[in-house]
Amino acid sequence: MDLAIIFSSGIAPRAPIAPQAPIAPQAPIAPQAPIAPRAPRFFVPFVVSMTMNEIDTALLEFKLPKQYKPGADRMSRLLALQPEFINLVTAALVNAPSGRYIAAPTTFRDKECDVIYISKTPSNLPPIILEFQAKVDLDFIHRAFSYCMEVYKRYTILPVVLVFCLKEMDRFLLMEKFKATQQWPYMLETECSLVSSHFYLLTKDSIMDLVSADESLPPLAAVAHFLISGEPSIIGNSRWDDEHIKLLYKLCMELATQDGKQEASRLDTLKRVCVDTHDQFEKIVKYARLNPGQAIRYASAGMEYTSQMARKIDHLLSNQDDCVTPMEEPDVDDLVCNDLARMPESDFDKQAILSFVGKFKKEFKGRMNWSACYTAATKDPSLSHAVARYANAASFKRAYYRFK
Repeated sequence: MDLAIIFSSGIAPRAPIAPQAPIAPQAPIAPQAPIAPRAPRFFVPFVVSMTMNEIDTALLEFKLPKQYKPGADRMSRLLALQPEFINLVTAALVNAPSGRYIAAPTTFRDKECDVIYISKTPSNLPPIILEFQAKVDLDFIHRAFSYCMEVYKRYTILPVVLVFCLKEMDRFLLMEKFKATQQWPYMLETECSLVSSHFYLLTKDSIMDLVSADESLPPLAAVAHFLISGEPSIIGNSRWDDEHIKLLYKLCMELATQDGKQEASRLDTLKRVCVDTHDQFEKIVKYARLNPGQAIRYASAGMEYTSQMARKIDHLLSNQDDCVTPMEEPDVDDLVCNDLARMPESDFDKQAILSFVGKFKKEFKGRMNWSACYTAATKDPSLSHAVARYANAASFKRAYYRFK
């Protein structure tokens, strides 16, 4: 192309290409350091699980049944009767030495509280009332005050009350009536010096900062967190590593295992009672027309048998210490007794027993001794037929009051 044409078109001529500088040789590549293996994705839980191996394997694997999970009424009461739990609570609450407090009866004339602790020996240590309450409202507070008055009547010392609020707290009470204590900022207290020396309350919110922190939990805060969490296994509890939490789960594991076996034993015994009683009714129906006298004897034996079982159940219900004691197996011989002495009492026998007991009461000084009365009656020839149907002093005593 002609240069004149290029210039006339306005296109500048391309600059000549400069020769390239010689390329410097590349430095030799240094060998790479070996790549560190990538940390596992779930590294932190892995470390936690390694630490948790320090806890008893059986405790890690154990899961409390629903009826025994923390905060459940039955488990709370069973747990509160354990010496380790009593020492933990009383030492933290009133600085009591280990073993000083014991559990006391909780039933009053028309009411019952959850737990009462009293000093083993006479001292100035106050009774302690524990309440495991799902909802804390004004009705409950008034009820708790009534427990305090009953305890004061019984022990003449104003009690200390500690309430674990497991779920719901009345907002008015929380804001207006309960304030954080100076000694334990995580614990709330209300003024009621006329009925108790102290009235404390622990809630989920009051212990929240402690639960979230890394420090060990104070004993009472640990108990509150354990109960409020409701976690059936220790690995589900956010403070599984706390020593007090470990102790509480261990106690519950032992209690649930033991109580479960005892409960199964009681159910087996009750089933046996039902089967034996059913069989007895069958015999009564069978002989009702063929041999009425025999049917009546079977009925009398059945009445005595069921009465014995009722007494055993009453004993279990009236004694807290027997709450995990199995019922004894009933003596089935009571149901198959063919002794003619089991026939219904005649009017003559009834009058003879009433006369004998009345005479014995007049001659016997002091409180009525039914064992002695029964023994004397069995030795009286004139009463041999009337007394033969009674197996012991208790049945003899019931017969007397039934005849009156």
